Amino acid sequence: MRPGSIRAWDEMQQQFLKKFLPSHITNSFKRQITTFTQKPGETFYQYWDKCRDLLNTYPHHGFETWRLVSHFYEGLTLKDSQMVELMCNGTFEDKDPDEAMEYLDLLAENTRKHTTLVGEIIQISVGRVITIMHKLHSHRFKHTIIFKILMDIHLFMLHLLEEILRKHCMHSLKSRR
Repeated sequence: MRPGSIRAWDEMQQQFLKKFLPSHITNSFKRQITTFTQKPGETFYQYWDKCRDLLNTYPHHGFETWRLVSHFYEGLTLKDSQMVELMCNGTFEDKDPDEAMEYLDLLAENTRKHTTLVGEIIQISVGRVITIMHKLHSHRFKHTIIFKILMDIHLFMLHLLEEILRKHCMHSLKSRR
């Protein structure tokens, strides 16, 4: 390369990548971005974090923001894509690409908090049910029916709590817009 042949940062970046990052690696990263999907059992925020990590690994991917948002959204599970639409009042795909990225960041943050809180409540609730079961067992009660009733109450409470948190999360998102 001749001295002075590069006049802009973009030209320097292109020459560097051309020399040190073979096209098959570039194509592999691009393929990973375009085929990225949420795995069964993977939470929304875990999927978003993995997507962000992939984009940070290859920041010179060349995709426009709207295309990245589209690839991410298309890779969501049906449940989470419905959640995104529900939280947006069905207008997510109408958002400006930069606004959509910010929205996804916020939604991931809120679902992380929601998942952590629900997990803590589940641990506390299960612990209480187990404590009650041990007390019943120590008193030699026939606890099969009582256990079933306690579990039904426990599951109902968890469902109710999840609905309350979902509404709170949606309200929190709407108030930040």
